[in-house]
Amino acid sequence: MCKEWIEACKEVKLAREEAKEEAWTSFVEDLEDSTDSAKVWRVIRSLDGNPTSSAPNEGLKHGKNVLISNKAKADAFANHYANVSKLKFSASERAINRTAKRILDRKENEEAITPFSINELKAAVKKIKRRGAPGGDDIPPSFLKELGDKAFNELL
Repeated sequence: MCKEWIEACKEVKLAREEAKEEAWTSFVEDLEDSTDSAKVWRVIRSLDGNPTSSAPNEGLKHGKNVLISNKAKADAFANHYANVSKLKFSASERAINRTAKRILDRKENEEAITPFSINELKAAVKKIKRRGAPGGDDIPPSFLKELGDKAFNELL
């Protein structure tokens, strides 16, 4: 399962790199025909990874709805991710998981391993800088800061 996950991650990374390269090539080719110099300069200024704060809020089509607020987009992402990220385990893997859970639930481990509370999670997210770099999961801090209660519960 781990090898499959690593291979899938590699494929996704490669696909993202190819899509970025294709988008950039298309943008540069369109520069010759572009009459909107303001758009060109917005893109150039955003190349440092910080798009202008005056950029319009784009709608995100999700099902039959168009989501406009960052909170609504974050909630939709969290719900979708929760639905598609459920792993399927074989009988032997389920047995290993049950054994691991029993070990973790024992009294002697109670002090060493305590679950996060929703307040601790919110406090940690509140401390991160909005413009910080994304983590290993490629989720930017600004995205996490927009999560609503439902999304925080899913994340927890």
